[in-house]
Amino acid sequence: MFKTKSEIIVIRAEAIKPIDTNVVFWSHDKGTAKLIFQLQKDYMNQPLSAGTIVPILLEFNSDTAEGGRGRHIYHALIEDAVNGIVSIVLEDNILGYQGRVEGSIYIELPDSRSLDTAGRFTFDIKRSPIDENVPELEDYYWQGFNEIMAQYHQTIATIKLEAKTLLDSLTADVTTAQNKVTTLEQSITTANTNLNTRINEINKKIDDNDVFMKQESSANVVYQVIGKDVVEMTVTLDFKNKIAGSNVENLNAAKSGGGASLFPPTAPFTEYDTSAYRSIDTLDSKNKVNTVSSVGGMAQLVLEYDVLGTLKKILGEQFFSDRGASTIAEQVAILNGGLITNFVSKHFGFGESSGGNKISMSCRAFDSNSWINAVSHTSNAIASLTISTAYVKNKISDTGFSNIIIYSEANDGTKISQISTDYTSLEIKIRISANEHIKSMIANNHVENLATPEEAKAGTDTTKTMTPATTAQSIDNRAVTLASNQTIGGLKNFQNEPLVDGIPIGLINEACWCEDFTVNNLAAGIVNPDIQRFSTSNEDVFSSSGKVITIKKSGVYMIVLGVNYSGLTSWLAFGISRVDGTSLVNRNLLGSATSGSNSFTYVRSFEGNDQIRIEFNSGAAGTTMQKINLAIVKIA
Repeated sequence: MFKTKSEIIVIRAEAIKPIDTNVVFWSHDKGTAKLIFQLQKDYMNQPLSAGTIVPILLEFNSDTAEGGRGRHIYHALIEDAVNGIVSIVLEDNILGYQGRVEGSIYIELPDSRSLDTAGRFTFDIKRSPIDENVPELEDYYWQGFNEIMAQYHQTIATIKLEAKTLLDSLTADVTTAQNKVTTLEQSITTANTNLNTRINEINKKIDDNDVFMKQESSANVVYQVIGKDVVEMTVTLDFKNKIAGSNVENLNAAKSGGGASLFPPTAPFTEYDTSAYRSIDTLDSKNKVNTVSSVGGMAQLVLEYDVLGTLKKILGEQFFSDRGASTIAEQVAILNGGLITNFVSKHFGFGESSGGNKISMSCRAFDSNSWINAVSHTSNAIASLTISTAYVKNKISDTGFSNIIIYSEANDGTKISQISTDYTSLEIKIRISANEHIKSMIANNHVENLATPEEAKAGTDTTKTMTPATTAQSIDNRAVTLASNQTIGGLKNFQNEPLVDGIPIGLINEACWCEDFTVNNLAAGIVNPDIQRFSTSNEDVFSSSGKVITIKKSGVYMIVLGVNYSGLTSWLAFGISRVDGTSLVNRNLLGSATSGSNSFTYVRSFEGNDQIRIEFNSGAAGTTMQKINLAIVKIA
């Protein structure tokens, strides 16, 4: 049983007036005086990651304390990490105080960062009439000291136990060491004979293409997860990571301007600066506003999506060269020849003019040089506009671009014309053979990184890809042969006989996958489900625990994530994020059907020991993820 009081603490940069909780605790409230705090940021509950500490400082007047102020520091109990709910129960050593207590809340993150929430609050302590003697008031108290002492005693006990275990083990090892030396000498002789036979078998399998190289094995893993010969992939073009004036991070561009009529894409509009791009790259209620103050002018936003350039980044130049397309015109013809099957443009925002809040969106038809497929709404808050059509080739220019225009009603002299944009994107569906896609992805990441015969023989470079020929050269140069005289150095410890059928020597896949698991009734907001049905072909590269997959080795990895969903009543986003909450890639199901399927493919480099997790973010509760498939393949 507790006497409780709950307050909301908003994390902010501004100093605010302390919250007067109107709470009075009494000296007789021993072990029952409880304060509960809900931490929020940007009007949303603030999740607390594992390892986070929330110190709460209580200060009060004291004639015996230095500076006349007593200080008690509590480590708050995290009651609900997802929703940022913490609490403290007052210790008896503060109940002897009578008067006003001032509190403040802080956050210490697992990566050594910390912050002052700026949350301040007050409450009072009074003496209970029944108490003739009250607990002695301590001027200083730090809950963390008791925690450190408990950890210290536990550590000492653990060290003593481990020392005894180690001593017992060493005694047993000395007894068995001599026997192992004799056994090892016998094993080397037997293994040398068996290994020569296995090497010949491996070389034959390489010649017959029975053994997959690393690239081919990776493709097989992804093929097993996708389970289809031909797939439809959704590619989203938006402005994530866009830097103004640069086409390195993002190939697309947004330009603003105005006029009495809708301008063509070639009009000399002004490109957004980098801060403006940050306002439209995520659906997060952070708007970019464009205005036109001239009478008769309409605010206009022209979006330029580099469809060809984006697909070349995903599929690789080899995909087009295999089809005899070396020029831009030939590559655009590939896009228009059935590769693209669907075209969906989305905009989230609203307009403002003397006529109301009407905002419209159209796409460019390059065969007629006109704006077509106009849609509009009149909401005075963020709402979606969607143009969804079966793809027709007039929507892509001769240079591989698609153009969208957003515009509001004209300025009539009484009110400016204005557009507010929260998020905008272009989604295209492409139909492609799964095996061709994997081949293109591997070629895009490996063709410039093949080992030379000299590098294969040296066997020291850990960044190069081996072909069947260089693999055979490496084996011939470094393995024990059948007939020639050789000196074998170093200790050879074969606990088990080397295998060929099963996992070939030196040809171990580096991939992991989780298959066909379900998450029922997603809650609104960010949800990170436990990883289920996880498998890996190499535990030195991947591991899974709870919600987290750890990528242990640095390199370039390809991630494929697919979902089947039902019960969608609002927007839903799914993707991959780091454990610190940083989003790496996500797909927004905005304005989609209540049930369906979707997937994406993502390639990036990791530094080693990176921890990632699957992330869902739903606008409303109730959506069920009926089938979730994830594959991660190390490709370089």
